[in-house]
Amino acid sequence: MKQLRNLFLISFLFIFVSFTYSWSQLQENSISREELRKIIDMIEDKGLDDGICEWRGLDSDVYLSDNERFDLDKHTSIYKIHCIPGASFGAYKFFTLIKSLDEIHPKDDIYLMEFPYPQVSGEGSDTLRGIGITDLLSNAWFVPETNELHSSSGYLAGFISTGVTYKLIHRPSGKGYLPKFVLKEFDVDSIRDETTFNNYEFRFFPENKISEQKTQPIEKLDTFGFWDKTLEIINYEKKNGCKRPFNENIKSFLGFVDDPITYELIDDRQTFAQVIDYSKFKCINGYNDYSGTAGTSLKLVVFDDDFNKEKLFDFGLVRSWNFQRYKQEVPLLILSLHGLSCNKTGYRKCFVSLVYEEGEFVSISK
Repeated sequence: MKQLRNLFLISFLFIFVSFTYSWSQLQENSISREELRKIIDMIEDKGLDDGICEWRGLDSDVYLSDNERFDLDKHTSIYKIHCIPGASFGAYKFFTLIKSLDEIHPKDDIYLMEFPYPQVSGEGSDTLRGIGITDLLSNAWFVPETNELHSSSGYLAGFISTGVTYKLIHRPSGKGYLPKFVLKEFDVDSIRDETTFNNYEFRFFPENKISEQKTQPIEKLDTFGFWDKTLEIINYEKKNGCKRPFNENIKSFLGFVDDPITYELIDDRQTFAQVIDYSKFKCINGYNDYSGTAGTSLKLVVFDDDFNKEKLFDFGLVRSWNFQRYKQEVPLLILSLHGLSCNKTGYRKCFVSLVYEEGEFVSISK
């Protein structure tokens, strides 16, 4: 009886979460049967149909609502397409649609998305076999507010289960890059013990990873996808930074910890910025000139589709920064500054809030 009760609770929880989120997103992200047919035709024409998917949304209103579109910018969309039904949850494939930039001879293109997925085989405490690749996700739902994709599966009354979370990495279209999902979290309960406690928990982006990482030479920074102005800044710092070695017999050179360059959504029009956080730059074999009591430099390189060019914003020295979205409104860039910036003594708190409007960051602070 206890096992049956646990089964009911687990199944109800999975179904409730999936149904609640799907219903809340239905109006905003749902697609018509005509749009679904167009996408499936493109999939088949490009040879991306491996024969597994049943495409039930073409004939059934029930399954049609399981197909969704998420617009990343004016040219890039991600499609969640219902592939096959299951006893409790459906399985889905995800595709990237790139709209043509050629207005005279437009031709959209579509790409199948693949995901790293830890391989679990059987039951017991030693079931993790490694990392594989899949293009089919069970019980999958995407959360645009966090840019996270979730998927889960389970069997044997729910006592054997896996759950995975991916983080979307997207660079503005027109630059030759496709969006991708990177593995963020993975949980496994592979022990049949009438509990739902995980015996494997992996966090690929832990909160304390900055303090745990060693400083690496700047040459090891993966610059793939960096925009021209971002590369110019890195090359400048590489050449001109870190000029004070600990002694005259050694050479100081630029290094980094964590991710000195990150991507942030900065408005409600899907405009992205590459954020250059100088607090992640470190001098190897030398005194660090990047940090002080006033903070560290913060620069943003914005690629705005409306202007079709990159633009650099230099915010000077900041103590900390963060993008916040309140009730899904326009993102706010919140800067913590030296007290003098607010006409206070240096140690006093000073915050400035900015929004990106018409190609500029505008202060909304009083």
